[in-house]
Amino acid sequence: MAQSLQRSPHPLYNPSESLHRLMPKYFLFIFLLALPCAAADSAAPQLLDSAHKLVDIRSDDSKPFQLEADFTALLDKPYAGHLTLRWSAKDLWQIDVTMDTFTLREVFKGDAVYITRNASSTPLRVVEMINLANVYEDKLHIWEARKVKYSTDNDVSKDCLQMHASHQDSYNRVLCIESTTHDILSDRTGNDKSFHINQFSDYRPFGAHRYPWHMQQIENGHTIVEIHVTSLQDATFDPSIFVPSASAIARRQCESMKHPEIRNHPDPRYPPAAQNAKFQGQSIVTITVEVDGSVSNPQLLQTAGRSDVDQAAIDAVKQWTFKPAMCGTDPVVTDINVDVNFRLY
Repeated sequence: MAQSLQRSPHPLYNPSESLHRLMPKYFLFIFLLALPCAAADSAAPQLLDSAHKLVDIRSDDSKPFQLEADFTALLDKPYAGHLTLRWSAKDLWQIDVTMDTFTLREVFKGDAVYITRNASSTPLRVVEMINLANVYEDKLHIWEARKVKYSTDNDVSKDCLQMHASHQDSYNRVLCIESTTHDILSDRTGNDKSFHINQFSDYRPFGAHRYPWHMQQIENGHTIVEIHVTSLQDATFDPSIFVPSASAIARRQCESMKHPEIRNHPDPRYPPAAQNAKFQGQSIVTITVEVDGSVSNPQLLQTAGRSDVDQAAIDAVKQWTFKPAMCGTDPVVTDINVDVNFRLY
């Protein structure tokens, strides 16, 4: 059986699976994460809105600031890195990341983001680290808080929100908020087979907000990303800081962007040698979806553990076509990640 999972660098998407008698069959769908439906609770949306506003240091009322953080990311081994976030306004800010020999700068200016890096793609763990530092974000307005479960854990009272998205029923999401402070404590997304948990602690006040100085992402029981904030303070910036490099990759952004929708996805070929060896694994490929819906620049982000399986995943996604991302009525170029899981049943 094979499963494809598709997601963008900061927002997320996802696809599905189906394989019969060891033959790979892929059924792709956009991964706008979802939960089984639950009875609506009128308190849930207000709780989520309150918690989001409290932790969102990049809101309309935020003053310019600079955040510095050290992080550790688990790839083949743990790698140390550093994150710098310089925020001037909602339409003018910048992220700098270093991890081992990798460097990344993203300048958000007006309706575009300008990306400069010393590699052909951004490592998956760096993407996950940036998402983790956001704490909670739902730019696409995918998630709806449906139900609240009240509990106490180690004398801490929590309101745990069951979240629902209409696009996908196999994934669930539970976001737990401290009842008194409204700090987001944890955010669990996944299903019975695979899940990740974002955990947040050591909250400190910053202006009208509260932000966690310790964050970690746990995937199937293993910590894969951990962040320690070292500094968060008001700042002023010289405008030249936000001038992108002449070699930067430009990508248009918009508040109501519609992300790519799959149109045609020929089945990947399950390599016979891998099939005979009963090999199972996951290849993660990053691709660019052009304005005409075609795919370009496929790059392997994470190996499945066999080069023939990785190549089969790359060869397949090259043939896929999409309805392109849209900003209003304009098609725009977008980069997304596609996970291809090879499973035998």
